[in-house]
Amino acid sequence: MASELIPSERVAAGSPNGLPVHVLVARESGTGNCHVVTVYRPDPALWSSDFKTRRQS
Repeated sequence: MASELIPSERVAAGSPNGLPVHVLVARESGTGNCHVVTVYRPDPALWSSDFKTRRQS
């Protein structure tokens, strides 16, 4: 089976307890199927206060 790269995007969301969560999803253009690649809690030292913009290093 060949491995293919498909476009992905990060979605910023909030968890039920109010903590920020980032979800990286990839969508297949042909089928529209969406795949969750990873889910993580962003490090406040690396992200802006709204957790939508990565800080400059």
